[in-house]
Amino acid sequence: MARQSQLNYVHFPLAEGNIGPKLNREFYEPLGSIRLPDNARFVAGFVHENRSIDELKQILMNLDSIRNQQVDVACSCGLGRRKSMVGLQLLETMNQLTQV
Repeated sequence: MARQSQLNYVHFPLAEGNIGPKLNREFYEPLGSIRLPDNARFVAGFVHENRSIDELKQILMNLDSIRNQQVDVACSCGLGRRKSMVGLQLLETMNQLTQV
C-alpha cells in the first residue's frame, strides 16, 4: 500500500542567521500570492532576537494583512543552533506574539 502524506503547514523562513527580518511591508507583499491547500497553515519564520517585540508585532500584522488570514509564528530556523538563553528568549517572544 502506498503511503499518503497530507500537507499540514509550510514554513517560510523570513530572516537569515544573524540578520533579522525586514521591516518594510513591500518585502512581504509577494507572500500574498502563495496558494496553499485549504487545510495547510502558513508558518511565518520571522521571530528573531535582533528585532524588538514592537517590530515583530508590526511584521506579524503586515503578514496577517497580506495573507488575509492569521499566520502561524515561528523562528526562521531551528532553535537548536542558538545558545539556550537566546532560545528561551525567542520562545517567550513567540508566546507574546501569539497573545496579540
